[in-house]
Amino acid sequence: MVCPALSVLARTSYTLAALCGLLACGDEPPAKPERALEKTPAPAPSEVPAPKPEAAPEPTPAPVVLKAFDAGDDEDAALRAIRALPAWSAALERYRLLARRGQSGPIHGLIIDSETGLRLVDETIGDGALSIAIALPEGLSLTPPMRAVLWGAWKPEQEPSWRWHATRVASLAPPKQPITQVPPLEPLAAEMPSDAVLVSKASRRGGTISFVVKKESDRVGDGWLIADDNKGKAVARLLLPGERETYGDQSEIASDERWKLGSNKRYWLTVRSFRSGRLGDLPVLRAKSAPNWDRKASAGPEL
Repeated sequence: MVCPALSVLARTSYTLAALCGLLACGDEPPAKPERALEKTPAPAPSEVPAPKPEAAPEPTPAPVVLKAFDAGDDEDAALRAIRALPAWSAALERYRLLARRGQSGPIHGLIIDSETGLRLVDETIGDGALSIAIALPEGLSLTPPMRAVLWGAWKPEQEPSWRWHATRVASLAPPKQPITQVPPLEPLAAEMPSDAVLVSKASRRGGTISFVVKKESDRVGDGWLIADDNKGKAVARLLLPGERETYGDQSEIASDERWKLGSNKRYWLTVRSFRSGRLGDLPVLRAKSAPNWDRKASAGPEL
């Protein structure tokens, strides 16, 4: 018969032995993985800047070929079809032909060479005295005088105040009459015709008048104050070729694009028919021809 105390002791020893075995054979904590070695990138080969290629010489622009304008059988109708303006009309309507606004259009006239450069003469009014400064497209060569159509727009400058910069040019038929080149906006010296009358005696049907300038107009279109002589009072307002009455304060003509008349000369020109002014107002005369001045005639009352 086994003693109860020994039995309890045996069970306890067995339990301790089992626990020790479990502890001895139990799973060990996982080992930490070894840190992977970082690969150092191979040094980049030294970069040597490639030599810059030599700049190629700028090609010489090809000459611009001047072509003739296709006018068909009627040049005037062809110019109207493309809405080409006479040279001076382009100055009067400058507000709608400005390069800075992206505007452009065709104009026509006679190209001449003057002391101040190339100019385009208006062939419709002014007897050759109304002209504008122009610049031709780069590479275009021509021989003035020449009638032409010029597509382009206005650009402001220092002197002159405005110049028409053409982007395309087409030649027109040669002029039908011999060309008499005159200074722009300056009256010519010419003997006064015998049928000229003092401005105070001008017929309302028009005709040739003689006058002196009392006062230059403040604005283009206001009219020049003119009189019979330099001691008399103004009897009329005169609009010269290319001038027109302004609307409000609008005036497209620069100071260097105005007629050059003095107060110490006697001038004469032909005027259109006119109406007498209202009571207290001076009549407005519109010139039909460019002004001229007579070297022999006096500006005083002894005429």
